[in-house]
Amino acid sequence: MSRIRSNNMSKTLSKKNSILNRLLLWMANNKRITLIIILGGITNLGVIFFNGSEYCVKQVCGMYIGGLHFHDSLWHLALANSAFQSFPFQLPIFAGVPLQGYNYFLDFIIFLLTKIGISAIVSYFKLIPVLFFILFSYLSYIYAKKTNKSPIFILCFLFFIYFGSSFSYILSLYHSKTIWSYFYAQAMQSGRMLLNLQYAVSLIPFLGVLILLKNKKLPLFQIFILCLLLFLTTGFKLYGGIILLFLIAVDFLIRLVLEKKCILWILNGILIAFAFALSILVFYDPFLATKSGAAFVFSPFALTRPMIEAADHFYMPQLVQARYYLQAIAPHSPRLFAIELLSVGLFIFLNCGTRLVGLFYVVQALFRNKLNKDEVVLIAAIIFSTVLTVSLVQKGTWWNVVQFYGYTLFLMNYFAAAFVTKIFSSKKIPTIIFGIIIIILTLPTNIEQIRFAYERNISITRMELNGLEKLRSVPTGVVLSLPLQDTAYISAFSGKQQYVADEGVLTIIGIDPRERISSLKNMKPIDISPRIKYIYINKKNYTTYTETRGFHPIFENAEVRIEERD
Repeated sequence: MSRIRSNNMSKTLSKKNSILNRLLLWMANNKRITLIIILGGITNLGVIFFNGSEYCVKQVCGMYIGGLHFHDSLWHLALANSAFQSFPFQLPIFAGVPLQGYNYFLDFIIFLLTKIGISAIVSYFKLIPVLFFILFSYLSYIYAKKTNKSPIFILCFLFFIYFGSSFSYILSLYHSKTIWSYFYAQAMQSGRMLLNLQYAVSLIPFLGVLILLKNKKLPLFQIFILCLLLFLTTGFKLYGGIILLFLIAVDFLIRLVLEKKCILWILNGILIAFAFALSILVFYDPFLATKSGAAFVFSPFALTRPMIEAADHFYMPQLVQARYYLQAIAPHSPRLFAIELLSVGLFIFLNCGTRLVGLFYVVQALFRNKLNKDEVVLIAAIIFSTVLTVSLVQKGTWWNVVQFYGYTLFLMNYFAAAFVTKIFSSKKIPTIIFGIIIIILTLPTNIEQIRFAYERNISITRMELNGLEKLRSVPTGVVLSLPLQDTAYISAFSGKQQYVADEGVLTIIGIDPRERISSLKNMKPIDISPRIKYIYINKKNYTTYTETRGFHPIFENAEVRIEERD
């Protein structure tokens, strides 16, 4: 028996050594690709990996969660630690209301990981980002290699999917005389993927679809895989699911035209549509979520108008006045349309950055009639996602439709890489210099974000973490926070539902918290809702509190006081 176990262990070790040897051999044979992957890992993981760790800064100890993560990460940690304790799933920041209209799929996975002993903080800030980067890099390499085996193309493609960035630093240089431009709101850039973990993870099945669609034939088994990948993408991020559904539909339509198999591709299309609809039903509960109104509303150019309105953007007050005047007296004027198109063009310029060189590749290929089927599909998806971005607003937070454009930028990386590949394949010195300039102009925002890997501050002190740990240890019950919080941090660290918190997220998912907030502002201590079991007082930010009748203290330190209903 021991000999059998020994043989099995030897085989396992042999396989591990074989995989490691092959990986080391590949890295030795692909030094430049290995280097760019390592650099991509530093810049991408640097914006998230150190979050959720405890440090001491200037004699104050506690947990670091950077400002770029602070709000959204706490919301997702609240979902993972609180929402799935019962069925139907409950909204952690508005007690008594079921979770609705939100992409909770990744948070549910994090919740499942807590059941095997991996904390939500470790999963969110460390485990999932590292696993994502490994898998994303592998799939990106496979996609690039299936597209063009040229090492130059693979390098260029990896460069843009890791470092593709905006021209926000141009605005920053003009207005503030500095290249630091993180304060500019913009669509999701390559180096910032992990600032929105759901978006980042959605790119894994998205890439899987792009790889599968490279195949000339799609047997039924692969159609089912496409359905699964679309289901997953939609679950992780609705915006990505919508774009991917359109992309697959265009691909199927082209195959139908080329193969003349109408019934086959209509049936395949029905399967794809069913997978998308099933994901919507499972993850978004559309019947409940739409009671407060449609998720998206048609409002052309709402997102792009600030390009010429905002003083810290491409401020053009005369054109803004002309636009308002024409909207009032000549809403169908060609001049008004030209002003709107200028705003759209500036939006595209700002967000696409050096990826815009991909347009040269597209125009050149169109004139030479050299666009292949896959490129036509990508172009159609880019146009579609751009149209959605500039023509819609979202319920709650109107500008959230900018998340559609993150997928536009992701697809634009292909064409930018294709164009730069042509440049570096040339033997003409001026052409190569132009390629180097493109690379240099892409880097400023990536250089900027490296400094965030070294940023350290205490976001939640150790004293407050002690209070939250105490709250986590007591029996289930609704928590009233004083003062009311604009983040979900109490639910995130205690696993308890809050009576009301994070008004911004509540608005996004279609819940109006004003009545409950108003009642709290006007109530007397004896009027506290019987639904509330615990009162959590942040003593630094709430100094007017007096003891509430019917409650007794169960924890107190210099920063936190927790009371429980008698």
